[in-house]
Amino acid sequence: MKVIKRWATIIVGGLILATGLLLMPLPGPGGTPVALLGLAMLSSELPWAKRFLERMKQRLQLARAQRGARTLPRLRMLAAVGGLIVLWIVGGVIVWRVWAF
Repeated sequence: MKVIKRWATIIVGGLILATGLLLMPLPGPGGTPVALLGLAMLSSELPWAKRFLERMKQRLQLARAQRGARTLPRLRMLAAVGGLIVLWIVGGVIVWRVWAF
């Protein structure tokens, strides 16, 4: 029974990994999570997949850290401008209500 479960996991994980790899060139983020899911399934049974998954996790964390450090000032600026616009609109509505009535 363990052999059947092992081979079923390998086959299903391999199919999900192949699907993820085929989806990668398409627009959208669908390919990467699907490929990582297949790789995670394979890593439960195959040592090479476990090592490869660990390397991919490290690269993903490094990419997130680099992207986060670069985009944080932009997000702060966007939030500040958005907040000022909201305050300007609310202030305008309050002034209009007081002045009109």
